[in-house]
Amino acid sequence: MAFRRGGFALTPPSTIVFVISAVLAVLSMLIYFRVVQIAIVNPRYVYELLLIGYLVLVAGVLFRRV
Repeated sequence: MAFRRGGFALTPPSTIVFVISAVLAVLSMLIYFRVVQIAIVNPRYVYELLLIGYLVLVAGVLFRRV
């Protein structure tokens, strides 16, 4: 069910979009606290990884069938 406010509808994200954003968020926190090390992701850029996860979630809420 879409929630209308201000001329556009907000929809719940699909399960896959939610899982992708949650995995990116958890991965960024694990890298930040040095629990895991990934060669591709520099520990200085964990904020950007967290931001990407949030933007994926926002896209899932704002656009239908994403």
